Amino acid sequence: MDAMIADHERSTGPWEIEWIVLPESFCLLAGALKQARFLLSGLEVDAARMRDNIDMTGGLVMSEAVMMGLGAYIGR
Repeated sequence: MDAMIADHERSTGPWEIEWIVLPESFCLLAGALKQARFLLSGLEVDAARMRDNIDMTGGLVMSEAVMMGLGAYIGR
């Protein structure tokens, strides 16, 4: 958080924090992408089954968006 402070003409203090945070951020991002790739590698989309699941609720799955939109006008 200290690196967010913007000094005039970039002093020699806060920039050192970036050298610690940036490499760690990239390592964490690489790990997250590896896990996402592993999770999605065997994913198969069955469009017919997805349609059956939506039809099973009679459209009620989509009603949350309507409720949130109307909430501003009619309240909770």
